[in-house]
Amino acid sequence: MDTISHVSLSLARAMQVNLETTAANLGNVSTPGYKAEHPSFESLIHKGDSPGGQSSVSFVSLRGGYVDERSGGIVTTGNPTDLAITGDAWFGYRTPEGQIALGRDGRLVVNQDGALVTASGASVLTADGEPVAIPPELVQDLKVGQDGTLAGPDGQVFGRVGLFQLDEADGLRKIEGGLYLPGGPAEAALAPAPFGTIVQGAIEQSNVEPVREMTRMMEVNSAYDRANRIINDRNDLQKSFIERIGRFG
Repeated sequence: MDTISHVSLSLARAMQVNLETTAANLGNVSTPGYKAEHPSFESLIHKGDSPGGQSSVSFVSLRGGYVDERSGGIVTTGNPTDLAITGDAWFGYRTPEGQIALGRDGRLVVNQDGALVTASGASVLTADGEPVAIPPELVQDLKVGQDGTLAGPDGQVFGRVGLFQLDEADGLRKIEGGLYLPGGPAEAALAPAPFGTIVQGAIEQSNVEPVREMTRMMEVNSAYDRANRIINDRNDLQKSFIERIGRFG
C-alpha cells in the first residue's frame, strides 16, 4: 500500500474514533452527571531516508482522550437524597461487582439495607471509602451539608459523603452510567478533593452541548468521507494502471 493510502487510512481511522465518541456524547445528553469525552490526536512523522526519495510524511495517530470536567447545569428536584456537586470533585462508588468507581451521578435512593445507592445499585462512599448508611427514619428529614456531612433533624452528624479527585493520569475506563474505573489502586483513586461542594435536593445535568456536538459530527463525517474518497480514487487509479499494463503486455 502506498503512502497516500496509508495517510488516508490513518485519517479515516481517526475520524471513525471521533464519530464514535461524539455519538456517545450525544447519546448521553440527558444522563445526569455525564461528562463529555473527546479524543486526542497527534501527528506521527515518517521521514524519508532514501536519496532523492519522498520527503517526510505525517500520519494521524490516536494519543488517547480526555474528559470534559466542566460542571453541568443544576436542576432542583426537592428529593432529599438527590445530590449535585459544584466544582472540581467527584462522588466515589462501589459498584455491584465490587469495583471502586468515580462519577457525578447524584440520583440517589436509600435501599432496604439503609445504603445510599444509585439507580444501578452502586453504593455511594464516605470520605473513608465505606458505603454511606442512612437510618430509614431519617431519610425524609435528612440534612446534607455542602461538605457532605450527613445529619438528622436534630443536627446530629452521623456521617459524611466523600468528595474525591479524578486523576486522568492514572488512566480511566468508562463504564455504564457515566462512571469511571481508575487504572491505579483503589486507595489512590479515593484521594480527597480540596474543592467542590454538594447541593442537596438537586442533580447535575450532563455537560454535553448538543449543538456543538452535532456540528462536530457533521464536520468529522465530512472529513471521514473525504478520506474514504481519496482511498477509493487511489484504488481506482491503481486498478486502471494494472489493467492498461495487462492490455499492452
